[in-house]
Amino acid sequence: DSMKSYRRATAEDISQIEAAEAAMKEYTALVEAEAKKGKKGKPVGPPPPRCLLELAPSDSSSSSGEQYVYEIVPEPINQVVSDSPPQQLSISCHGTADIAAYKCHGDGDNITFRPTYLFQATVFKFNFTNECNLKLPIKWTFDDMKKRGATRAGNQSRLFSGRAESAPSAVQCPFSIDVEETEILPKAEKQFVIKFLPLEADDFVFVLKGETLSTAKSLQQTQQLHMDSSTGSVVRMVLRGTGKRPICHFDVNETLDYMSRRSPNLKNENGVNSPIEATDIRVVELESVGLQTRNYFRFHVTNPTGDNYEFLWETMGDASPFWRCVQSAGMMFAGKRIEMVFEYLPEEIMVAEAFFKFRIPHLALEQIFLFTGKVAEPNVSFSTSKVDYHSVMLGGEGSSETIYIENKEHLPFNFVFDRQSLLQLEGPLGPVLNIHPKSGTVGAHSKIAISLMFKPQEEVLYNFNILCDVKRKPNKLSINIKGEGYAVHPVIQLEQTDEQLKSSPTKNSKGGAAASTTYLTLHPTPTTNIADFGAVQILDTISKTITVVNNGKFNFDYLWNIEALSPFLTLSGGKMGGTLLKGDELTYKLKFAPQNEESLDGSMMSFTVAGKYVYTILCRGQGVKPALRFSSMNFDFGPCFVTSPGGSTVVEELLLRVTNHDPSSNISIECAFQKTRALWVECPPTVVTPGAVLEIPIRFAPREVKEYAFVIPFMVNGTTKVPVNVIGSGITARLELVNGAQRRTNFGLVNVGSDVARNVAIVNRSKKALPVQLLEEGDYGGGALADRCVSFAPKAEFVVGPRETATIQLLFGPNKRISQFNEDLLIRYAGVTRKLLSLAGKAQGVEISLDSDSLPFGVVVEDSQKVKKLTLENTGDISITFQWNESTFGKHFSISPLSGKLLPGNEVNFDVVFRPVCVDEDIRQDGITLMIPGLDLLRITCTGACIAQPSESIQTLQFNSLTRQAENKSVKISNPTEKDWYLSPSLQGEDWKIPHEFKVPAKGSADLVVTYFPLSMARGQNVGGNEVGANKIHTGQLFVALPDGSAQLYKLVGVAAPPQCSGQLSVETAAKKAAILIVKVDNWLNETQKFDVAVEIREKPTPATFVVAANATEIGPHGTKEFPVRFVSYTEGVSRGTITFTNPVTGEYAFYEFTARTTMPEVLETITMESPVRQTARSIITVENPLPVTSGVSVTMGSAAKPTEWWTCDSKYVRLNELAPLSNNNEGTFELEYRPLTPTSQPTEHLLTIITKELGVFKYKVVVKASPPLLRQVLRFTVPLGSMQTEPFIFRAYNSTKMEYACSISKPDFFSVQKSIIVDPVAGGWDGDEVRLNVVFEPTEIGTVKDTLTVGSASGDGGQYICELIADCSAPLPQGPFQLLQGDPPTEIPFRNCFVSSCAWSFSVDSTAFRLLSTSATVAGKTEGRCGVVFEPKEEHLHIAGGYVTAKMFVTCTARPALPPWVFYLRGKIDPNAGASPPPKGKK
Repeated sequence: DSMKSYRRATAEDISQIEAAEAAMKEYTALVEAEAKKGKKGKPVGPPPPRCLLELAPSDSSSSSGEQYVYEIVPEPINQVVSDSPPQQLSISCHGTADIAAYKCHGDGDNITFRPTYLFQATVFKFNFTNECNLKLPIKWTFDDMKKRGATRAGNQSRLFSGRAESAPSAVQCPFSIDVEETEILPKAEKQFVIKFLPLEADDFVFVLKGETLSTAKSLQQTQQLHMDSSTGSVVRMVLRGTGKRPICHFDVNETLDYMSRRSPNLKNENGVNSPIEATDIRVVELESVGLQTRNYFRFHVTNPTGDNYEFLWETMGDASPFWRCVQSAGMMFAGKRIEMVFEYLPEEIMVAEAFFKFRIPHLALEQIFLFTGKVAEPNVSFSTSKVDYHSVMLGGEGSSETIYIENKEHLPFNFVFDRQSLLQLEGPLGPVLNIHPKSGTVGAHSKIAISLMFKPQEEVLYNFNILCDVKRKPNKLSINIKGEGYAVHPVIQLEQTDEQLKSSPTKNSKGGAAASTTYLTLHPTPTTNIADFGAVQILDTISKTITVVNNGKFNFDYLWNIEALSPFLTLSGGKMGGTLLKGDELTYKLKFAPQNEESLDGSMMSFTVAGKYVYTILCRGQGVKPALRFSSMNFDFGPCFVTSPGGSTVVEELLLRVTNHDPSSNISIECAFQKTRALWVECPPTVVTPGAVLEIPIRFAPREVKEYAFVIPFMVNGTTKVPVNVIGSGITARLELVNGAQRRTNFGLVNVGSDVARNVAIVNRSKKALPVQLLEEGDYGGGALADRCVSFAPKAEFVVGPRETATIQLLFGPNKRISQFNEDLLIRYAGVTRKLLSLAGKAQGVEISLDSDSLPFGVVVEDSQKVKKLTLENTGDISITFQWNESTFGKHFSISPLSGKLLPGNEVNFDVVFRPVCVDEDIRQDGITLMIPGLDLLRITCTGACIAQPSESIQTLQFNSLTRQAENKSVKISNPTEKDWYLSPSLQGEDWKIPHEFKVPAKGSADLVVTYFPLSMARGQNVGGNEVGANKIHTGQLFVALPDGSAQLYKLVGVAAPPQCSGQLSVETAAKKAAILIVKVDNWLNETQKFDVAVEIREKPTPATFVVAANATEIGPHGTKEFPVRFVSYTEGVSRGTITFTNPVTGEYAFYEFTARTTMPEVLETITMESPVRQTARSIITVENPLPVTSGVSVTMGSAAKPTEWWTCDSKYVRLNELAPLSNNNEGTFELEYRPLTPTSQPTEHLLTIITKELGVFKYKVVVKASPPLLRQVLRFTVPLGSMQTEPFIFRAYNSTKMEYACSISKPDFFSVQKSIIVDPVAGGWDGDEVRLNVVFEPTEIGTVKDTLTVGSASGDGGQYICELIADCSAPLPQGPFQLLQGDPPTEIPFRNCFVSSCAWSFSVDSTAFRLLSTSATVAGKTEGRCGVVFEPKEEHLHIAGGYVTAKMFVTCTARPALPPWVFYLRGKIDPNAGASPPPKGKK
């Protein structure tokens, strides 16, 4: 170790040295213990790190007893480089020696703190400056000057800021300093803060000591006093403070910055939208995570006094429903604290403030608290904002993704996916996206997995936005789901032509081949595809092209199976299996080369796509002997366009190739087909040499829309006839616009230099591709559209496929102004040219011109002026703004207005004023500039001359007129010369006007008309000799320079009286209907004026008459503004008033008088009501009272003639009730009731009128409709057969007069009711009275019987009542027991014939103790029958226990054997003295 530093030791240094020594001793002991174990010992590891501190020897320590240490500076990490020459380095050491010097503010002073309440703090700040070049250490301590012992228990507070403290043994120092020990850098200054925080009520005196290094002064003092110099220098301050005991202490963390950012729109503690008025207020702010979350704010309140007292919490202002004080009152015990709890439960996002007042009634003390809460969005979100499944194959297992709902809050949250957003997931076969789970709970600081399974059902792009509701979170979570369903789209095409050449056919395009080649699209199983080679000459080769195209968006696998293929067939051109990329194409050649007369029957092959689509191809063909070969024996032109009348012929052409395969012989061929209008063949007699090929064109031009079939006979060598079949069809060419509205395409208004494009789509609705070409009309080599800067594309001919669309691009790019045009765009197809659409548009630009570029003013007298007009015309299409450059005017000329806006087609007149400031015979100002944005500068030149005023006498012209009314006077000018004079007089004074130029004939005279048109009032009165204010007079000067060298000068004096009425306005409107008066106000000045508007109503029919207008308006220079005034009156009559427009600056005004006539009011509102009969429908009508409550005008309901009738209606089913009075309220509320008694087929209209004296009549149209009753009344009966039941039918009647109601039923055999019932006038009025009608049910069979009871008034006014009758009849119930006594006469037992007709009845009894007087009887319908029974017990009955014999008697209707019998229980009492009854005579 090369370096050590020597410094004073700190407590931390001593601890570090002791810890290092202890660690080394422990390590040494462990090494020795392991060494004693010998071979069994374990390696101990490296020793502990070395301590870089060493205690200095005792002789090195200072005499003061302080300990010093050496701090070792370790060698830096280095590596010795061998064989390197030694180097010598110089080390510079710097040190500073100085004597401590400092300056401390307050050193030696008494610092007195203001009296401070307990638990509160007062601070004192002072600066300490280090004036030396050394780091100056300082350590602060406090000494109690009173030297007090332990504090008495009665004076010691047991609570501080809500925490319990143990009682100390001595008085705790109430003073503290922010930094007790530190070092101050050289020449630096540090501020210290002393805090006085008393915990007891007492007077405190402490000494603050700051110990630092000795200064020169302190060293000198210690040497003089022979003191120890090691004590250093001491800073002393005496601190004094008094602790006061408060009544109450709040241990609450306040939000100190809230008031600075509080919104000024919130209400204060008095419930008013105004700043907080209280000066002493404590603010607590709380933040809630989400809505409907309970949040609690707790703090402690301490009573440091020795007395108990009660406290209250009271709300202030508008109480917030989201804040609640849990404990609003209680007792504060001496020296105790209590916890206060406030609950914040927000239900809205906005800031919620609540003012509470803490009161101590006993001491009349109070403190205001402001509790404010805000809602923070819960940090609950999806782990991702979108999920993209990309492409998923249809019919597969789908694709699954997992997302998470993450909760980063300390509270759990419930979630559920929105049902409405899940509806979009539904597909034809169920949901496209399955979500699991759809609801649940995500815990605090956790996340939950959500599984998403995507199974597309259609080959479309899917894009969903799924919403998830999180409870207590204001906004829903959203996640975007994207995906695409796809399927493979292979297109396998087979060439359908025979070709005798060994070369392959030439393909023209992807969809077709040469003119004689067509392709057949193959279909998968179960369809079988045929590849027909026809007859092929032996040793010849014919091939068919098979193309495989992947038209889908994805790759697919394929595989050929050619095991069942004939040996004469070969498939070549590509791989037999593999993967076909999207958009790629494979081409195979299937060749048939017969070696003999063989057939291909039974030969087949298959092509498999994606493992599931199998295409089977069955091959057919026959090998024949070589001869003349035709390229095809069948030609199909397919659909061809019919030639339109007047159009050019549309011809389709196919080539028939005839090849001579005979190696040595010539073959002659001739066509015997007769030419027709639709088909012709160009084939003269021809000899085909061996190996040669003859091309025969076949042309087809259909004339009608139909199917064509032809047979073209060819004679070979004059003997063999070879027929060639030709078919085709005629179709009409159909080319249309996709959007019919584009037949008139308008580019609109386009600025020059701009471009506007339009795209027009056309569709070929024909069955065949259609060649199309666009054309335009024009002359002399030019196009009408090109002349109007319109271009279109494509210009060359293009083909539109069948059922396909093509887009035409139209561009309008004007480079000049073009007036409105309308031109046609033509199209040519299928031999005809027709109009496709019309194009319209217009190009607008700017064209500006001045009517002159020079203005000669002539001669003007000094101190006078001459005005000339200069016109700027806008002949363009765009509004422009202009600005004159005043710097180019010079000192003699001025122009007004200087700037403005000019609309298209308008012009503006400038007043160019020549007011020379000095006499000059040649005044000229060139280059006066007018600036218009976007255009070149316009310049004019003004010239003139100025002469001195003539010395002749000045004449005076007096004028007297009304303000803004003209007065004319003439000045006669005589011309004694032989030539006509053309004079340009000069005028000074803005209130006069003269012609710019006038003619005086030779040897004659002319009158110069001077017009006085004052723009302001001038009363002509002088105040103190001066013309001031509104009393000034108008003055001016007229100078006329004559050609003979003379001149005439006139002084102009004008007086203007106040203006007259500017216009009479009248309007007529219905009462309560506002009318708009349009006042056309003119600005008579060449500058913008602001007017104050005042309205005065001189005459009105009712206090409820109002004229509403804006209180001010502004009108531009010389402008006219339509000022709207709204008039409304609530009663009929005439109102008159004045509308005045006053310039507040000048006092000038204009006024208008109006007359408003109010007629009968119209219907204010249509009220539609519908109700079932005898049910009440209600509607609320609100009537506005325009009279202010403070006006003192009451509203009286009813008219003067009939004060009690305040409403009328022409329907007796309508009633109006007053809910809230109209008088002394802003509005009145009325309830309209509609209760019909009879249904109506159509709505009916009625007039409802509310009558008031002050506000007139309020009319309403009431449209009502009565529907049948929604529910029918039901009466239910339950009766056994043979009995009857009576039930009352209760209905409510509303007739106001005595009325008879007819009663009817449809099944009188079962039910009976009186024919009619008389109902007296109801006493309940509108609510009606209840009426009872008895209905009797007597069944004739067992089961359920239904009927309808109808009760209706004869006149129909009382309405109709319908009741459904439902009765259940059960089997007859047993009756009895009937008591019989032995020896008594016969007992008659009654029963009823419930049937309509007479019936025979039989009687029987099951006991011999009873005897029937008759065994049968006939009873009339609906009457009662009887059966006599006698009790005659036999010997066997006498000994029965109890002395009673029971039996059952059966009554049976013989006409209805299916019905069960009526059962009557009999009970006979035996008389013990009578004995047994003898048996009847003649019976066994």
